[in-house]
Amino acid sequence: MRLGVYNYDDAVESCFGRGGDAYQNTHTRNQEESSMKERMKKRIFALVGIVALLGLLVPATVFSVEDTVTCTVSAQVISLDILDDGTVAYGALALGASTNTTPSGVDDHQHIENDGGVPEDFWIKSSDAIRAGGTLWQLVESTPGHNQFKHEWSSTGGAPWTAMNASNDYSTFLGPVNPGVVVQLDLQITMPATTDDYQVHTITVTVMATEH
Repeated sequence: MRLGVYNYDDAVESCFGRGGDAYQNTHTRNQEESSMKERMKKRIFALVGIVALLGLLVPATVFSVEDTVTCTVSAQVISLDILDDGTVAYGALALGASTNTTPSGVDDHQHIENDGGVPEDFWIKSSDAIRAGGTLWQLVESTPGHNQFKHEWSSTGGAPWTAMNASNDYSTFLGPVNPGVVVQLDLQITMPATTDDYQVHTITVTVMATEH
C-alpha cells in the first residue's frame, strides 16, 4: 500500500475546486479585519488616555458669587450759633463802675448753641475798647487804671466771673458741649479809673468752637 501526505488545501481545492480559493481569501480578510480592529482599539484607548491627561492639566471651572457693601460718610461739622441778637449795650457808666448782663445789670443774656455734629469746646476772647479817631481803652485782667478796662464772662448766670485774657487771646469758656446743647453767656465790664476819651467805645467778644 502506498501512503500519501494529506494536504488540507489540496483537499479543499479537490473538494471545492476554485471555491477553496474563496475560502482562503475570506479567511485572510477576517484576519486583516481583526488586526485592524485591534489597532483601532489601541488608538481609541490612547486617545482616551490623552484626553484624561489633558483634563488633569486644565484647571477646573470655579463658580463664584458677588455681593456688595454700601458705605456712607459725611464730613464733621464744627459750628456754633448765638441765638440772641449778639449785641450788648452797657450804657453810660461812671468811671471805675461795673455792670453786667444779668437781671441785676442790663439783663441781656446771650445764648450759644452747638449746632455742629460733634461735641465741642467753646473758647472766648475780648478785644480792646476802641473808638474810631479816639483813645483806645486797653483790656486788663486786674483792677483797671488810666484808659484801661476789665471784661469778664460767666456761664452760671453770675458769680464767679472770669477775666478775659489781656493779650486778647482765647481762654477756655466751656466744654465739652454736645450737639444741640445751648449754654448761657453773661458778660461784665469794669470801667477805666480815669480816661482821656469819654465817648462811646466798641468791644468785640468772640466765641470759638473746636472739636472736643
